[in-house]
Amino acid sequence: MRHHWRVPFMFAWFMIYLILMPILGFFPSTVLFLFVGYLVLNVSFVKKKLFLYIPLSLILTFVIQFIFENELQVILP
Repeated sequence: MRHHWRVPFMFAWFMIYLILMPILGFFPSTVLFLFVGYLVLNVSFVKKKLFLYIPLSLILTFVIQFIFENELQVILP
């Protein structure tokens, strides 16, 4: 019961992400969204994993951007 705050938080965080995307652009806003999402959705917080979340957010965002812009020919904001 104590983990139910995560769903409304992630919904609100997604709305903030949509607002930030035109301002910051796709890459920085997506890295920030993924990083905070990893922190919030991880039930057992471990500081060691914090150093995994930053590169994971960067790599995943780069892969998504590469696929959309180069393979699908879609321009991202």
